[in-house]
Amino acid sequence: MSEEVRDARTAVPKALLASVTINGILGFGMLIAVLFTIGNITDALSPSTGFVFINYFASALGDNGFATGLTSLLLVLFIFCAVAVLASTSRVTWAFARDNGMPGSFWIKKVCHTTSVSTRALTKKVSPSSHLPIYSIALSAFVSMILSLINIGSSVAFNAIVSLVVAAYFGSYAIPISLVAYKRVRGHPLELGPWNLGRLGLPVNIISLAWLAITWAFSFFPIAVPVVPATMNWSCVLWGFMMLGGLSWYFFYQRYRFTGPTVAVGQLRVH
Repeated sequence: MSEEVRDARTAVPKALLASVTINGILGFGMLIAVLFTIGNITDALSPSTGFVFINYFASALGDNGFATGLTSLLLVLFIFCAVAVLASTSRVTWAFARDNGMPGSFWIKKVCHTTSVSTRALTKKVSPSSHLPIYSIALSAFVSMILSLINIGSSVAFNAIVSLVVAAYFGSYAIPISLVAYKRVRGHPLELGPWNLGRLGLPVNIISLAWLAITWAFSFFPIAVPVVPATMNWSCVLWGFMMLGGLSWYFFYQRYRFTGPTVAVGQLRVH
């Protein structure tokens, strides 16, 4: 989504730093409040409603009505978060497909543009003014709905997918940081943007990689002990399967078609 931001080389790092700072301060304050009012930790970890935060609200507020109201407020916030996540996910999916980096890229990356097509045909794909990648949005929404249905059949499988997402996030962060750290250690030329840490860059890279290694490993830990099939974290199996499948698909097929990241700032590609 940085491609759509003006002065992205400085605006995006500022936005990231501000987001981490604000959310970190507010999250720490909420954590302190929760720890001082949580009551019996055993009851808190075994909620009668199935959701820890609902029982916590009822216990802290002393009234089911207040707890229901506060829970409803959170549900509204979750809806807004889901919209934001869908926007970022569909945009990343479209950008990756634009560079021919995923199966079905020719179909996913399609974006229709303005007046060269009829209004009737246009409304089937994209708004005349927004240039939305409808196919990418539809795919992201469909996959999200399918994954959410897994929880109905098996909470163990759903938790494995959630843990896999966390591990995938950490892995995606580690790759670019490792490459930058490698270049710095080897003394290779590294073109830094206007937002950089200078000499502190390498120590920060190393600390980040160490922290990512710890959190990445913990994302595969089981949810309870003793470990039985119902409490096993099967995300490690999914991780191995996805990595093996992805690497095989890339080396045997997609590497001949993948064009690499394409900078498309200030222009819209029409297919």
